[in-house]
Amino acid sequence: MTGLRANPAAGKPLPQALGALARAFTSETGIRVRVHAFGGSELSSAAESEVYRIAGEALANVRKHAKATKVQIALRRRGARLVLEVRDNGIGFDPGAAAEVGHGITGMKERARLLAGRLGVTSRRGFGTAVMLAVPLSQAPP
Repeated sequence: MTGLRANPAAGKPLPQALGALARAFTSETGIRVRVHAFGGSELSSAAESEVYRIAGEALANVRKHAKATKVQIALRRRGARLVLEVRDNGIGFDPGAAAEVGHGITGMKERARLLAGRLGVTSRRGFGTAVMLAVPLSQAPP
């Protein structure tokens, strides 16, 4: 949990910070994480910290609930937006029921709103879960 509160891996750029987060997660859980990060994020350091924390919370949910063996993290620019996707091959869940169970998804959505972004969660029992964040690159720092 302390890693979720820390700034991205000692001030590294977001792609490198996500790589360090993935390596630490794999080391702690045995769940393989592959990171595909293309280019820099062009966000303020405060916004990068929020994106990093969303990725950390998504991984925390994988650890707690998914029973996954693999996770993919993708960070890429799509037009005027930075897109982060965290996808696992776990057991999946009913996203409609999850809002009533815990605060993880709610917290990620609140962080996305702080960035003037959007966060979506797709999942289906037996087919894993994907968390996707889209943040405008022109947004003001939180």
